[in-house]
Amino acid sequence: MKREDVKFAVHATARPGSWVECRGDVHHAFQEAKMRSSVTVLPRVLEKIPALLFAGDQDIICNYMGLEAMIKDMTWNGGTGFGVR
Repeated sequence: MKREDVKFAVHATARPGSWVECRGDVHHAFQEAKMRSSVTVLPRVLEKIPALLFAGDQDIICNYMGLEAMIKDMTWNGGTGFGVR
């Protein structure tokens, strides 16, 4: 995400600067057992905040297949999935 051509390809050019990984305290604050599933929270977030969901196909930590499966049937901003149906 530090290369300009990559940022352009994923439409992440609105904000200047390099990609920076989340601080460790963000990860430590994550308490999965007490949190709602993102499929229930994300549609409400997207009503007010534009977001870029990124999961690289070469990234072991980010499961892009799970992300795609979640979005496929998710209803948000008046549409379903990726908007290609």
